[in-house]
Amino acid sequence: MSGLPPPAPIPEIEAPITSERFDEIRETTLPVVMRRLVADWPAVHATQQGDEAICDYLTQRAVNRPVNAIAAPPNARGRFFYHEDLRSLNFVNGSGHLRAFLADLLKAKVVDAPPAMAVQSEELSHVAPQFLTENALEILPAVMPRIWIGNRISVAPHYDAKENVACCVAGRRRFTLFPPNRTADLYPGPFELTPAGTPISLVDLAAPDLDRFPRFAEAWQDAQQATL
Repeated sequence: MSGLPPPAPIPEIEAPITSERFDEIRETTLPVVMRRLVADWPAVHATQQGDEAICDYLTQRAVNRPVNAIAAPPNARGRFFYHEDLRSLNFVNGSGHLRAFLADLLKAKVVDAPPAMAVQSEELSHVAPQFLTENALEILPAVMPRIWIGNRISVAPHYDAKENVACCVAGRRRFTLFPPNRTADLYPGPFELTPAGTPISLVDLAAPDLDRFPRFAEAWQDAQQATL
């Protein structure tokens, strides 16, 4: 990280988490990691049998409804971003069935330099309703859970309009969080063209260019990070 120190860890607690405890956490408006919150989910048990097992689990529960997917070439290094001129994106969009995407994902696993692939923010009730009924989170109020699926990818810092409870079912997922008052120090990109609807940081967290983005070092002082 260009000589930058490791970020502070996001505080952690262990499951079980009661609804009352969850409400207390929400009221703080601060991030927290809830370890083993979904450890008993059938999908998590399938994951423990390997990538093929969890893909098969999802395939069996997918309905015949198209999903949106994105893909970037190997030279993108898994980073969904812009081309150099910031006038176009470095990935393509497509639509197809979830079953086909999962099959392609497994094929890419054995390729030396695979493309970056992702299905993002699909409503589970639309694409795999059985998954939703089998893997419920009782502490949540009435919400519409969404699913993200992909291989080794990175997404630039951005903001979400809604609260999030991110459940990592398979693989690993690293979150790097910044407080809202550091937005300017993250160098937001174009508003008129964004990868997913909200402006993103132009800084590459894997290799920040502090000559080009010097204030990022100040934002990094307030960063928090956790790997699920």
